[in-house]
Amino acid sequence: MGRPQDSSAFLRGDLSAEAYHDHAVALGLTALLPELAALCPVPERRGSLLDAHRAYLASPAAQRPPSGAPAPAPTAALRPYHLPPHLARLVRGLATGVN
Repeated sequence: MGRPQDSSAFLRGDLSAEAYHDHAVALGLTALLPELAALCPVPERRGSLLDAHRAYLASPAAQRPPSGAPAPAPTAALRPYHLPPHLARLVRGLATGVN
């Protein structure tokens, strides 16, 4: 996945679907794997990649962020943002159609 020869090896059957999938996950391409599988011209390899992806999604590994992933946002960053009163009135007016 990281190198063109990885994709070629996967298509030839020299690289397992699991190994190819692991490369994609390591590169942060997990969300794109269904699309990558859909683009695979070899039906058997397409199916094996989708099977590897389904197995991964059901595993505990899918719940952990990949190594090198950014740290989760601190709790304070998740608090709702409060608009200043004059902007809050404007937004409410726009939402209700009242100016």
